[in-house]
Amino acid sequence: MKRQRKVYARPKKPWSKERLDTEKVLITNYGLRRKREIWIVEAKLRDFRQRARAVVSQQDKVEEQKLIKKASQLGLIGESSHVDDVLALKIEDLLDRRLQTIIFKKGIGTTQKQARQFITHGHIAIDGRRIKWPSALITLDDEKSIGIYGNSKLKDSILKMKAEVKKTAKPVKKEGETVEAVVEGAEKVVEEVKEKVEKVAEVVENAVEEVKEKVEKVLEEVKEKVEGKEEPTVETPAEEKVKTTVAEKKE
Repeated sequence: MKRQRKVYARPKKPWSKERLDTEKVLITNYGLRRKREIWIVEAKLRDFRQRARAVVSQQDKVEEQKLIKKASQLGLIGESSHVDDVLALKIEDLLDRRLQTIIFKKGIGTTQKQARQFITHGHIAIDGRRIKWPSALITLDDEKSIGIYGNSKLKDSILKMKAEVKKTAKPVKKEGETVEAVVEGAEKVVEEVKEKVEKVAEVVENAVEEVKEKVEKVLEEVKEKVEGKEEPTVETPAEEKVKTTVAEKKE
């Protein structure tokens, strides 16, 4: 049995605060399960850069075209790009091409983690073939054929969720639409929200005033009862005996 080669290398400074903070942000933003997924992507990024540096040093036009073609097929750079664009790639560029991220951006899943769950449970297919690897780097051609697996029990639910995500998505500038039109539409939305907020504030203010009036009325009634009520003084038998003795001595 052939032993699989390790596809990543552990960082030389794993306890660097800067590295830990960066990895924490990436794990949160891309719904990654562990840091090893980041290290695998970093290894792939190093491979691209090493090939690009070799092409620059050797001035090999054939290898340069192969490298640019491969990177452009993955959607990392454009077809008319240069080797310098490959050297300028960042880890986020490769993370954006993972199947998990693409599924999330297509609206299949409300979060990155839910998109990952759909993939690992076998609900996602590329060109009708089931795929269960969230970390797979997807080419532009394969991205067009991503869909729900035919026999998936959650097919109807996922499609319904996708439609709801599209409805609640933030509006973007349409082709041919001027900036002024976009701003005008946004201002209308702001005005509508502002009117609703003002109405709610008015209702709350009126309710507070009514409660305040009722409380003041109750306090006044309590005050009148307390002031108008005179409690009779009651003398104890001992006090009456002392008073009687004093009166007899005076006589």
